[in-house]
Amino acid sequence: MFPVSDNVDLIQKIKIVGPWFHQINLNGIKTRDIYKTDSPSRPGGFAKHFTMQDFIDNPIWIWSKFKDSIPKDLSGFNVLDIACNAGFYSFELAKRGAHVIGIDNSYEDIVRAKFAKKILEASNVDFEIINVDDLEEEFSEKFDLVLCLGLLYHVSDPKNLIRKVAKVTNFAFFETIANVTSQSSELIDDRLITNDGFLPTVPWLKEAFEEVGFTQIDQITKPDFSRTVFRCKKDS
Repeated sequence: MFPVSDNVDLIQKIKIVGPWFHQINLNGIKTRDIYKTDSPSRPGGFAKHFTMQDFIDNPIWIWSKFKDSIPKDLSGFNVLDIACNAGFYSFELAKRGAHVIGIDNSYEDIVRAKFAKKILEASNVDFEIINVDDLEEEFSEKFDLVLCLGLLYHVSDPKNLIRKVAKVTNFAFFETIANVTSQSSELIDDRLITNDGFLPTVPWLKEAFEEVGFTQIDQITKPDFSRTVFRCKKDS
């Protein structure tokens, strides 16, 4: 796919397969420095949490909030990255020794991810076009770790998505925009934040994780941080 002869050629190919939602360093050339999407995650709503450079380097500002909560050595781990986009998180876990399968229902995103894989020569990462609704049909064996990042607030039935994740793993990280001020357990219809899903409250998330069998539920991010990250485990 897209043979690359030198850095000038690489820059042109990055433009061809763009725009990029993920900032991925491809041999010293950063994808979003070349051709970025206009707006990941409505930057105005998170201005107190990150700088403009963080916005350009998306999703590094989110990754920095929970990367130390993931084991440094993932050798022998089979990892599933749901809604992987261009593969930023998949590559980060592959660097730690995991074998990663990144899935997305976007053909364009998978093309970008496979292009990045080729440039990075990341042999322990695979990318497939799979809809999250088909998780149980596509994967009969459990993964050692599943990432479900930036997706819950984009679906009409987030509890069903959490249930599907719990079917294929005992250890998962969930990241989502959430209402962190409300103490009630509810899904909020907030079209200023998400046009295709609901904004969960933190109590709703914790209850949903418990309902599908997760017994160790840790909120990794600070209580006032609207992009919440939860580490969820089942008793072995």
